Formats: sequence, C-alpha cells, structure tokens
Amino acid sequence: MVQQLTPDIVPDVVYPDSDGQPMSDKTEQFRWIVIIKENKERQRYQDLLVRLQARGIDPENL
Repeated sequence: MVQQLTPDIVPDVVYPDSDGQPMSDKTEQFRWIVIIKENKERQRYQDLLVRLQARGIDPENL
C-alpha cells in the first residue's frame, strides 16, 4: 500500500509576472543585449581580418 505524504506547511511562494517596472525597462534591457551582441560580432569580424592579413591574405579579394 502506498501512502502519499503531504507537507505540514505549504509555502506561500508567488512568482510575479512583472517586477513593477514599466515596459520601457524591458525595452532598454533588450537594446543593451542587441548592442552587446552586435559589438561581439564586429569584434569577431575584426579578429578574422587581422588573422587573414597576418597570413598574407587580402580579405577584399575573397
């Protein structure tokens, strides 16, 4: 026979859908995420150009 145990104390945890901030706060966070992502892409591209030039390859002729 299986007996299901129930906890004596039920936690009263509430996970809000919002932090109370206006939606523009989320837009600002998104904007920073995009800025960081684009900067990382530019950095990778610049690193690639430097590596190609170090090997004597002209990136414009690819």
